[in-house]
Amino acid sequence: MKSSCPNACTSRSCLLFLFIFTIGTCWGAGYEKSVYWSARNSALGGATVSAVDGADALYFNPAGLARGAAHEASINISPHNSAVKGPATINNEKKSSDPQWTLPGGILGKYELLDKRLGLGAGFYSAGGVITSFEGVDYSGISSNFSAWKPDLKSNLTLLEFGFGAGYRLSDNLSLGVVWRIGIVRGELASAKVVRSVGGTPIYLTGVAIKDLSEVKFDGAKVGIQYQGDDQKWGMGLVWRSAINFNAEGDSSGAMVMASAARKLDMVGGKAKVANSFPNQITLGGHYKLSDLLALYAAYTWTEYSSNEKLTITGNVTTSTGAVIKISDIEQKWKDMHNLRLGGEWKLSSSWDLRTGYVITSRVTNQDYARVTFYPPGIGHTLIAGAGTKFLNNSMDLDFAAEYSFASNSGKTPDESSSAAYRTPPIAGDFSGRAISMMLSSKYRF
Repeated sequence: MKSSCPNACTSRSCLLFLFIFTIGTCWGAGYEKSVYWSARNSALGGATVSAVDGADALYFNPAGLARGAAHEASINISPHNSAVKGPATINNEKKSSDPQWTLPGGILGKYELLDKRLGLGAGFYSAGGVITSFEGVDYSGISSNFSAWKPDLKSNLTLLEFGFGAGYRLSDNLSLGVVWRIGIVRGELASAKVVRSVGGTPIYLTGVAIKDLSEVKFDGAKVGIQYQGDDQKWGMGLVWRSAINFNAEGDSSGAMVMASAARKLDMVGGKAKVANSFPNQITLGGHYKLSDLLALYAAYTWTEYSSNEKLTITGNVTTSTGAVIKISDIEQKWKDMHNLRLGGEWKLSSSWDLRTGYVITSRVTNQDYARVTFYPPGIGHTLIAGAGTKFLNNSMDLDFAAEYSFASNSGKTPDESSSAAYRTPPIAGDFSGRAISMMLSSKYRF
């Protein structure tokens, strides 16, 4: 397997991390889940940008590294199951994807310096991605000879990050923070299409796969600010995340089957690159304590997914007759993502808290460029509930949460006709999906 990871990432321990901290189908939109692996922050709808502190602040708002416990370690895991359904081969089909079990997570730490004004943080965590797979798709309903080959349809892209950050408290009210993000992009893509005549008669089935995609990017950043009111009853937070633009390299292959003969014809591939973006993002939020027992949280997130016009693919496959064919780009034409996040926390006792949250996510996938291997072209809804407790003289936290997300809408694939004589018309129908996650987090302060 080709990998552009540093040598340190070729060890068994690093490969294990890369396998474990893999994110499932993006249940927000684009390449993002609407809530992530932290049980406490997820249970509040991810609306904690103004209140998060300690080790978790490295991911959610680095300004919070300047607040909270002096030294802290945080371990988070989130078993995640997702599936999508939609038209994969013909209009109005309801083809279900293979169920995907993944385990996003994060390991983070914080160390305090300078008389509790400076906090340093480091961590490794799931940051984004999409994993959707339809293995062995049967196209024989279009032509019986297509039974000679059942191609896979896949969009497996993951972004894992190492983060190194610092937060500095300028005053009792105001803190600033910054994170340097190293992104590890890994993935696999597979697509197929039926090419027809002008009259609609199938001519051939063709498909391409690109495996072992990988790239390491060192140019990611995140900047945050937090302001806490004098009475500590309210606060505001703002975070900016820079884009990570990747151009991952992998190995391509292809095949085709003619409608006139039930025989698979392999195509020779080679090195190929896939370029796209994990884009700019801004989150603004606040919280207010109605009493010593009840606090409310709200935040808005904007993510620049309109920068992703297409998955740009550089590479070729060669047919058995020697013809060299460029691998087609995958059109996206995504829209910017908007998340509205709401959360509430109720102190049940001195050691137990109850939490609930809701996130609504705007439509990112273009209805005219929908694909069963991406997020459905509809508005997403995420419901979360959780709880947390403290023990060991309040030096250790244990938090857990559960999430259910869903989205649906009608749409169609883009017209991929290569010419007037060779046509691949859109496939239309209803696209839907759902996801279930559990989050378990533990923090230790020392």
